[in-house]
Amino acid sequence: MKLSCDTKRWQDPTQWDFCVKQLDNLTTDEAQCVEAPIPEAPDSGMAGWFASKPESPPSNADGPFTVHGYAGYDFTTYDIGCVPTLMHPDYKFENTIANGEFMVATGITGAANGLREKAWNPQSMWGWSNPLVQKATDATYHKVFTVFGTITLAIIGL
Repeated sequence: MKLSCDTKRWQDPTQWDFCVKQLDNLTTDEAQCVEAPIPEAPDSGMAGWFASKPESPPSNADGPFTVHGYAGYDFTTYDIGCVPTLMHPDYKFENTIANGEFMVATGITGAANGLREKAWNPQSMWGWSNPLVQKATDATYHKVFTVFGTITLAIIGL
């Protein structure tokens, strides 16, 4: 007799292996038609418009985001490949609505992460303006402060 795992046990990292062992193996027919969803890269989807994939190769120290990005922020109806004609139409509609909501959420999260990336490296966003600001500052100093500074010192000296 196999014990079933409730949600609380699945969420406990120490119980994960136990719960996985309680699952039934797929039959040969099921294994041929079941497909797991493919994780998205950090720079894919709507969130990828704002965020970029890290340049360094991912490691366990970096965390799962560098490998999978925003994966998991969509609902997948499993086992559709086995019986696609028998699927209830409400499931497709409900999943489409939920995925649309998740798409907006990942877009907002991606925009926040993209802004954070730019804030950590302002040169990448505003580096083009450095020569312009330098020239304007120099021109202001030489044309305004040098002339008026000399006049001010002459007036104070008198």
